[in-house]
Amino acid sequence: VVKNSHGVVLAACDIHNTGQDAVVIEGGEGVRVAACDIYDTGTAGIRVQGGDRKTLTPCGHEIVNNHIYRIAARQRTHAYPIHIGAVGVKLAHNLIHDTPHQAIGLAGNDHLIEFNEIHHSGLESDDCGAFYMGRNPSERGTILRYNFWHDTGSTFAHGSTAIYFDDGDGGQTVFGNVFLRASGGSFGAVFS
Repeated sequence: VVKNSHGVVLAACDIHNTGQDAVVIEGGEGVRVAACDIYDTGTAGIRVQGGDRKTLTPCGHEIVNNHIYRIAARQRTHAYPIHIGAVGVKLAHNLIHDTPHQAIGLAGNDHLIEFNEIHHSGLESDDCGAFYMGRNPSERGTILRYNFWHDTGSTFAHGSTAIYFDDGDGGQTVFGNVFLRASGGSFGAVFS
């Protein structure tokens, strides 16, 4: 847990067999998780939030070049490899795969998600996306670009998708992504 800290770097760590979340970042500025292997967790992989939504002041936290997989052994849904909240988090160059539910859960504003590979998510669930956000129309300004989304969803899903903008969501940009076998059931690769 990194709480209200500045400039902390977690680099080249191997974090596994945790009972709950692997890494939690709350508040602060400029915290970076880089080149870590995170797997076999009880609940989530990385939970990160910071910045100020009232003023849209970004936190500058970065989650880069990590390998995150086999997450959520104890909590099969809503314990994602990545949870992002608040304002201004960068998620880039990560490999995320083999998760029973969604891979990236997002809330807040002005995040950047780029150059990630996300595959084999939603393996045990339905009505889900590898990326998910929604139900708050004030959460705007996130950019999803140049990611590779593939092999999304389970064989029994009535609806699974790579990118899922749920009830009331809007104001995001999806650009330059590649989708391969990234939808199932009645959903497309990007679902709103």
